[in-house]
Amino acid sequence: ISARYTPTEKLTVDASVQYDNTGFDGQGVAFSESVLAGDPVSLVGFIEENRLQRLNLVGQIEYESAFGTFRSTTAFVDSQVDGAQDFDFTEPDGAVIIPNTFQDTLDQEFRFESRSFDAPSGLGSFDFDTGLLLSFNDATLFSIFEVADFGGAPASNVTDFNLDIFSFSVFGSLR
Repeated sequence: ISARYTPTEKLTVDASVQYDNTGFDGQGVAFSESVLAGDPVSLVGFIEENRLQRLNLVGQIEYESAFGTFRSTTAFVDSQVDGAQDFDFTEPDGAVIIPNTFQDTLDQEFRFESRSFDAPSGLGSFDFDTGLLLSFNDATLFSIFEVADFGGAPASNVTDFNLDIFSFSVFGSLR
């Protein structure tokens, strides 16, 4: 879904929303001496059921001035991937990894693009742009590794990993 609002000839506001909810299966992969030797490997019981849910929100404000265009763009992405993978390729599933990944990203860009200016002494024309980009990313991986029979008893291992990233850049060019 997208929308545009133009309250004046010089001001434009754009907004969009996109939502994905996708299920997908992956190809089974096994790392072993027999695979390298060219022997067939049975993937009996191998499962890889994944679900991706993603929400994208984007907003942009653009203002045309006598000197150039000011633009502010904001983007937010909220995504989640849930899955289940048979780790040992056995039937019934003896070892299963259940990974869940959550990620939120917020990007903000401020940009100015000048109009073309005549250079002094007949040297032609020039223009420039400059701006600032900020990015905030919060990612979490929550994973459960379950073994159905570990020495006669079921066992599991839980991993919970969180990563927060802030980055920024200042940019510009002269043409």
